[in-house]
Amino acid sequence: MGVLQEAGNILVLNAGSSSLKFKLFSLAPNLVASVGGMIDRIGDTHNSNLVAKGDGQKWTEKVPINDHVSAMECILSFLRDKESSSIHKEVQAVGHRFVHGLDMHQAALLDDAAVSKLQQAATLAPLHNPPGLQGLTAATKVFKDVPQVGVFDTAFHQTMPAKAYMYGLPYDYYTQHQIRRYGFHGTSHKYLVQTAAGMLGKSVQQTNAITCHLGNGSSIAAVQNGVSVDTSMGLTPLEGLVMGTRSGDMDPAVPLHLMSSLGLSAKEMDAILNKKSGLLGVCGHSDLRAVVERKVRVSEPLCASIHHPWLRFATTQW
Repeated sequence: MGVLQEAGNILVLNAGSSSLKFKLFSLAPNLVASVGGMIDRIGDTHNSNLVAKGDGQKWTEKVPINDHVSAMECILSFLRDKESSSIHKEVQAVGHRFVHGLDMHQAALLDDAAVSKLQQAATLAPLHNPPGLQGLTAATKVFKDVPQVGVFDTAFHQTMPAKAYMYGLPYDYYTQHQIRRYGFHGTSHKYLVQTAAGMLGKSVQQTNAITCHLGNGSSIAAVQNGVSVDTSMGLTPLEGLVMGTRSGDMDPAVPLHLMSSLGLSAKEMDAILNKKSGLLGVCGHSDLRAVVERKVRVSEPLCASIHHPWLRFATTQW
């Protein structure tokens, strides 16, 4: 990958299911964040916006964003305008966060082989790996010949014992097809453990905690002696809490019953569970803020106390 020059910048991107976060770091004299922000509510063109701050300034811009590629283009335009007109020449490396990296459990250069694995893993993280790959494609077009590096959410949870990651399925599915709990949001949970340890005046190895990552996609992890021992998400980010568009936990017979009764294909059922369920399915909107602000379908029991699915899971899982 080579040695980074003393002058220049590193751009870090984090593509979520409905957001694209960014932060620009200056390399000289030390690694310091200069400007950062996010584009939120991607796909909701009437409410999507860019929020950023740096050097004591704050910016908020209303921008109609259809997808993650247009979000990436908007961020680059913002950096050219506010930071440097030649930013595309000054960035020496771009870092990306990916939800699922299969067996890539450490930071890796995103060469053709790594990108192929991320594409394979897209079926296991359909809301995140595809947007992340779109961001990677957009960043590669602008920052030609600049190293693109990825980190993966699955890494932190690889310390889980077999009793936590094994499913009650025929063992051959695990040995031959790697069907197991992987866990996600690992970079976030790791940061929370490190921060909690610092606040408590303990070493990470002495820290036991329940960490919560709550957003459009949400997960909870049990941490013992600084390492993950259990988490709410599973083979894919679909398992666990009720989320923005994901159903979360349910009786596995429910989708089978719906497929049989309604003649749905596996692809159609996958789209329903991942993109049409959760808050969107029950309340009519995937963003909790919109549910609270607009009181969407408040007559529905779940929407009347929308926090209930999170609290129920958090207090009963462990």
